[in-house]
Amino acid sequence: TSTAILYPPYAVLTAALVAAPRARWWALVAAAFAGQMLAGGPVPGALQVAATAPANLIRALVAAALLRRRWPGRPRLDTLERAVAFVVIAALVAPAVGAVVGAGTFVLVGRVARDADGYARAWSAWFLSSALTGVTLLPALLTLWAGARDWPR
Repeated sequence: TSTAILYPPYAVLTAALVAAPRARWWALVAAAFAGQMLAGGPVPGALQVAATAPANLIRALVAAALLRRRWPGRPRLDTLERAVAFVVIAALVAPAVGAVVGAGTFVLVGRVARDADGYARAWSAWFLSSALTGVTLLPALLTLWAGARDWPR
């Protein structure tokens, strides 16, 4: 299965969810789903995107919910304990949840072999892409958005 090395929509949606009030999460998730569908292209691409979109959305929702639970304000990475907690949430737990759903979807729709090896390859590719995104792009976006809120208006 081909997977992007980095998946920026995970970082963008997660950062937006962390920054937004929970009452607005539904709108962000709906916009992300619509964006994924539009990027999917013609019908075969759109069907594949529709099948994998739940994994992408669940991954971002899990990350944002856990980050908000850990830090009621904005996430801060100013201590080793906070940095480790961030990595556990954004680069281990949320990517693992998304990979379970995404790899399962790939098996169900026949994109990978319907066996343990096919599932394992899809899971590892999905997980590694999300984990790399969680430790590279997500902290950068959270920092940028936190700084943007502090800019003079």
